[in-house]
Formats: sequence, structure tokens, C-alpha cells
Amino acid sequence: MTMTQSSGAPQPSDHVKLVYHYRDGHDFTTDTMLRAEAAAYMPLLHAVAVDAEHYEAAFATIEIRRT
Repeated sequence: MTMTQSSGAPQPSDHVKLVYHYRDGHDFTTDTMLRAEAAAYMPLLHAVAVDAEHYEAAFATIEIRRT
């Protein structure tokens, strides 16, 4: 099923996973979510944008990965 922008429905390209690269060396990948939800979550983590797909928090580097 293809979603269209005119319907206001999220596009498949809007779906991402967060990959936490923890300072102790292990990684954790979340379930799929919308990019807007992922971005809205960053202030709660006190994460600062490095670029469009990476954030830095005290405990991890957070990567926004397209699904």
C-alpha cells in the first residue's frame, strides 16, 4: 500500500528507528517510529543535534536510521 502526501498520512520514508550507541560499547535499536516522534523525544534525553541523523547525549550517541 502506498501512502500519498496529499492524504496527510505518513510516508514510508518518515519511519525510522533510533539506534543508541552507548558509551560502554553496546548498542540498542528501538522499534519503528515516525521521524517527528523521534525528534520530539530528543529534548527529553537532553540530546543535542550533531547533524540531521545524529544526536549526542551524556550517555550515548543516538542515530536516527531510516527503515
